[in-house]
Amino acid sequence: MILGTALFGKSPYKNVAVNGIVLAEDGQKMSKRLKNYPDPTAIMDKYGADAMRFYLLSSPAVKGGDLNFSEKGVDEVIKGLVLKLWNSYSFFVTYALIANFKPENVENKDILDKWVLSRLNNTIKTVTEELDNYELPIAARAIGDFIDDLSNWYIRRNRKRFAARDKEALNTLYEVLVKLCQLLAPYMPFVTEEIYQNLVLNLDSKANESIHLSDFPLASKDVIDNKLEEDMDVLRKFVEMGLSIRDRSKIKVRQPLSKVWATYGKDPIVKDMQRILLEELNIKLCSSDNKSYVRKSAESLNYKKGLDIVIDINITKELESEGLARELLRKIQVLRKEIGLSIEDEIILSYETDDEDLVKATNHKVFIDGAKVKLLKESDLADEGKNLTVNDKKIKVEIKKA
Repeated sequence: MILGTALFGKSPYKNVAVNGIVLAEDGQKMSKRLKNYPDPTAIMDKYGADAMRFYLLSSPAVKGGDLNFSEKGVDEVIKGLVLKLWNSYSFFVTYALIANFKPENVENKDILDKWVLSRLNNTIKTVTEELDNYELPIAARAIGDFIDDLSNWYIRRNRKRFAARDKEALNTLYEVLVKLCQLLAPYMPFVTEEIYQNLVLNLDSKANESIHLSDFPLASKDVIDNKLEEDMDVLRKFVEMGLSIRDRSKIKVRQPLSKVWATYGKDPIVKDMQRILLEELNIKLCSSDNKSYVRKSAESLNYKKGLDIVIDINITKELESEGLARELLRKIQVLRKEIGLSIEDEIILSYETDDEDLVKATNHKVFIDGAKVKLLKESDLADEGKNLTVNDKKIKVEIKKA
């Protein structure tokens, strides 16, 4: 810098990034003699170059700080980010193939679609700003947080819509995955390229032949809705509190309950959010009436930062029957997977049990629809079938593709 300024009257660069020192896990200098570090080639063979790259780029080492290199850290990138991204991509491909998907412009009316697009564009905005400021670790964390929201909230909450081949959901997830990969490409060039080649080039031969030749995504301010994101954060806190009540009461989520009362300060939950809350907590009705008699009539409540939630944990016979049907459904879904059935395949279910409650469960609409039962038969299975235990009740079942 001194020589450049002296000769040409200006600095040869505007910004400079200086890396720190990568140390062994115990904080010692890496040494061939001590053999206190893993072979980088072996690490990349085991976890992939992208995981190693993301781990280093999200560490203090890119800002002049020291890093105690840990194989566990690379493994956490795989589990916490790469697998979530890949599973989200695989999930989309599964349903896109079933629906013969082709991307098109559709109006996003669903609240979860609007939310995830707002989150995406806010993330693009944050990452762009942080990269411009050479804050690579902060940008990396923002991407990781978004992938977690995409996988653990948006996709999980929309499984029924994807199963129903919902165009809005498919187009939304397609847009999110493409822009997310473009955003992540500087950190993970190989995984994002693989996804791009399949998602974009397979559907549009005129697209750029590589993700690294496509433009970095720009944030669309028109799509960003900070109020919606705040409301969704509140909803997710309600869900967390409701699940805590269930856990304290030792009631599984598969067991439906009758009613929940939830308020945020003096405000009730937005109607669209109520539907999500009910589905997440497996409860039939939601009310914003939080008068004292409501508190006294319910057996569980939780309070946190202005959020007030009360759940009636009394289980009627009808609710108990549905809960048993859901438990049985979970067992049948495992069997479906074991024999290689696809999500679209209908089944013929034969069963044998002396328990009247289980007989009712096999005929429950929740079970019939969820297991895709085309034909239900009560029969003597003798040595055939598989023995299942559902809430301490015994049943033998056999399933075949219809």
